[in-house]
Amino acid sequence: MDLALRLSILSVILRWIQGKVSQQTAYTVLGGFAIPLWATWPSLAAFASGGSIFQLLSIAFFAAFLTSRVFERPNQTPHSSIRSATWPSVLVCACGLVGMNGFFIWAINYIPPAQANVLSYCWPIMVVVLAASLRLFPFTKLTGISLLIGFCGVVIVSGLSGVTPSLPGIALAVLSGLSWALFTVFRIWQGETARPVMTHGCLVSSGLSLLLYLASGPIAPPSVETVLIGAAIGIFPIGLANLIWDIGVRKGDGRLLATMAYSTPFFGILFLAILGLSELSISLLVGGALIIGAGAIATRSK
Repeated sequence: MDLALRLSILSVILRWIQGKVSQQTAYTVLGGFAIPLWATWPSLAAFASGGSIFQLLSIAFFAAFLTSRVFERPNQTPHSSIRSATWPSVLVCACGLVGMNGFFIWAINYIPPAQANVLSYCWPIMVVVLAASLRLFPFTKLTGISLLIGFCGVVIVSGLSGVTPSLPGIALAVLSGLSWALFTVFRIWQGETARPVMTHGCLVSSGLSLLLYLASGPIAPPSVETVLIGAAIGIFPIGLANLIWDIGVRKGDGRLLATMAYSTPFFGILFLAILGLSELSISLLVGGALIIGAGAIATRSK
């Protein structure tokens, strides 16, 4: 099944959902499809570790740009050209994309992919804290309890038995999550009237990654493996996932989506285990369960 057919099917599903439920709910459901797509990212990143981070990301972001263009083409408007892009928003998007993906690949050079995955996906907790600080979300007692439980989960994943207590790796994984949390809060603040930025953000991210690659060391043509892995990363966990997530948080229930995103680490860990890329530990599972439980409590604080 080629990409165009997949996108057509997704468009039909969205139109069917819109006929059955409210528009906000439909966009929330659409944004939720980002979660299983994101969950493929740790496995793909594990295959890619060891090479040049920025060379890989340059390829991935360009593939994501092409994917986004295909996705947006049926709904193209006069405001979708690169000249009409809101460039401050595009630059924020590029920083979020490069930060989240670059820090994650860097982190798995120090800690196992499953551990980095759980720590990086603490970003929903960060979204709640930042958004509540900016009064975009109300901060209730349940919100505080959820943050405390989530923090306990982070502590367990970061330093107890069965995981790697590497401070650089932990810090890089957390920075990965923070990068995306800042972008998500920025888009929630902009609201549903904000213009789409993911397509142009991916293009700028590709150029920025290429510049960082050229400035960071020896230059060599990418291998076939790097191109294939970069293309897969660009199409699925970056291109499609981030595009529908951006639509969901702007036009759907942003806080519910942030809470749903707590389930991403478990999907990611499951994929890693199936592919034999990571071993499961009690500490990792308990910590991940606490983080996801924190998200469930945060939902009830609405």
